[in-house]
Amino acid sequence: RILIGCAITLMSISMMIPIPGTNTLPAIGIFVTGFGLVEDDGAISLAGLVLCVLGATLSISIVVALWFGGTSLVDQIKIWLGR
Repeated sequence: RILIGCAITLMSISMMIPIPGTNTLPAIGIFVTGFGLVEDDGAISLAGLVLCVLGATLSISIVVALWFGGTSLVDQIKIWLGR
């Protein structure tokens, strides 16, 4: 349960990143993990943890891309969005 608590905490922190598209996967991971805890089902909790890992990977990859891409990446995204 400590590992699950740490995963939920990290996902809630990653949901605070104000980048569109990074909140959905961590939120689904938290939901599925919580559902597995309520039902006392280890398989559902494990599936939720896998979703949490995927959400963390998504958030980290976007932050790293912004870090190394810098303003040119932000400008390219603005062009794609038409702003």
